[in-house]
Amino acid sequence: MADKDCTIGVMIHDSYTDYTKEMISGISTFCNEKNCRILVFPVGELGISYSPFEYQHRAIAAFANRNNLDGLIIATSTQGNHVSKQTLIDYVHSFNEIPLVSIGIEIPEVPSILVNCEPGLRAIITDLIENHKRKKFCVLAVEGNSIEAHDRLKVIKKVLKEYKIELNDSDIILGAFTYESAADAIAEHVKEYGSLDYDAVICLNDDMAFACIDYCKDHGIKIGKDISITGFDDIKRSAYINPSLTSVNQQTIKQGFIAAQIIWRLIQKQKVDLITPISTVPIFRKSCGCIELNDSSTNYLDLNYNEIKFESSDRESTVVEWIAKKAQLLKMNFFHSSSQAEINLEKFRKTFKGNVQQFDINKGAIVLFDPPLYKDQNYTSIELPEEAYMIAAFDNHKNTMIDPEKASVKFNPRKNILPQEFKFDSKRLYYVSTISKCELIYGYIIYEKGSFEELLYEMMITILSHLMSSAYQNTKKEEAAKLLTQQNEILSIMSTTDEMTGLLNRRGFMAFGQQAIYMGLCKDQSGLVIYGDMDGLKIINDTYGHDAGDIAIKAEAEILKSIFRATDIIGRIGGDEFCIVAPGLPERIIPRIKGNIQKACDNWNNCENHPFRLSISLGYAKFEKSYSSLVEIMQKADESLYKEKKLRHKQGLKITNT
Repeated sequence: MADKDCTIGVMIHDSYTDYTKEMISGISTFCNEKNCRILVFPVGELGISYSPFEYQHRAIAAFANRNNLDGLIIATSTQGNHVSKQTLIDYVHSFNEIPLVSIGIEIPEVPSILVNCEPGLRAIITDLIENHKRKKFCVLAVEGNSIEAHDRLKVIKKVLKEYKIELNDSDIILGAFTYESAADAIAEHVKEYGSLDYDAVICLNDDMAFACIDYCKDHGIKIGKDISITGFDDIKRSAYINPSLTSVNQQTIKQGFIAAQIIWRLIQKQKVDLITPISTVPIFRKSCGCIELNDSSTNYLDLNYNEIKFESSDRESTVVEWIAKKAQLLKMNFFHSSSQAEINLEKFRKTFKGNVQQFDINKGAIVLFDPPLYKDQNYTSIELPEEAYMIAAFDNHKNTMIDPEKASVKFNPRKNILPQEFKFDSKRLYYVSTISKCELIYGYIIYEKGSFEELLYEMMITILSHLMSSAYQNTKKEEAAKLLTQQNEILSIMSTTDEMTGLLNRRGFMAFGQQAIYMGLCKDQSGLVIYGDMDGLKIINDTYGHDAGDIAIKAEAEILKSIFRATDIIGRIGGDEFCIVAPGLPERIIPRIKGNIQKACDNWNNCENHPFRLSISLGYAKFEKSYSSLVEIMQKADESLYKEKKLRHKQGLKITNT
């Protein structure tokens, strides 16, 4: 395969942490050399959602296939923190129709880049003991299934044991790789043991180390003097926090570069090693005591304790960067405020380019699923529909865009992630994100990031999701209102009423019943479709004549009208068949309704002087966002009715009317 045709996918948990930014930077460097394009899929983490509907992010993994990619790099180190290793292995292998590379975790039969955490941790622990005379150690660790956390803790225990320093269970404080979890864990430890009585705290990542630093500062513990604190990852903030943080650098940019190099070789059918190790390196700063607190010129000391100074432009660029980010935040705030307006899909299409290019996006496309896909948090994979619509797209590099006045471009997303006419450029990096709200996936967006802070693009996606959801619902309301008007015009000419009972006839019921379902769902209401079949009407007709049968039908219709609400849609859809659409009616009410109808039939039988008895069997089915076709729901309700009749026959409850 020629270099120019190569598209490499990158599956990550998010797009804004320093880890993923550096990894993607390394991948981009190699891909630019080889003329490859990149599609980035921020799918979240397996087995956990940090917000109620974050699980929808993983829907875009459906596009990681041979139709869209030549190879896929998966950041397994951040994917597997909350699942078993076997679950992670099975997940990675589910993409094995294309060449794969794993970064962080060894996956059988998949080339894996493994970070050796021991060199960096060993150097830092040795420094703490030999140079700073630390003797009482605590580890801020991670509970759960994280393989990386397990490996780091294992190395820490190993090196400390070599110095005859044992860690008790009480010396290991369990957090969850986040600042908040670490702060809570430290507070719980102090509550139980009275203090943070250690002269060294080794944290399994930098965010947890920041929490430890803040605790010590708040409680008058002198960092670098009374206590040494170290982290892991060496994220950008580590150099600028006060005091600066001693950490372990994973050479993440190098990981990304090598991963791209390996996947490219696999695509070219070249042999590669299954395991590629990368060593960590120590970064000594103020928090361990290696750099004086008043030293403002030294960034860090390397493995050989050589001083690495800040570049003269580093601090100036930090100030300039903050000013730029403040302006970016103001734009995001304005976008959020303007997104409160009620719009439809037509308006959404027309404003899409202006909305996103203000965030320095020069190429983007957004795709709509109609209807949206319903997915709850239990789903593990997604089956894409055969039809989707690219409703808006633009490319400032080529000065082109979809004319919003023309129809959306329909295509099959199972075959391609975008229509063929909207091509990806080589040497460019695109992000793919789900557009969703709550349980509904409305589509996805593909875009080329600009110069804005990465987290702001996540916020932009969230706002676009709310906008598109609102626009879709408003459009459906408009279409429903328009359809209702058209139906009223038609129904003013043709009768919708069953002449015998005064109920809707089948045509009228299908029109108004479907409309009632749509209107209910627009108000976030589910409901029931109830199917009724009179018992023994044929026997009544055969025994007592059709006039008697007509009396029975009219009486049953009156009973149904008396039991159901004025807002429910009731129709006679056949000789002895009735159907009701009841928005907002919960399933738990069904037994009461059946009882009330049976009681009304019994009262009629006792009060009216007729030789036959009135009775009806009922079945029902539920409608909801993921199941809204009246025809299909009626079929399901009819199946329920069949089971009800079968049960009544079995229990000897058949009404014979003899």
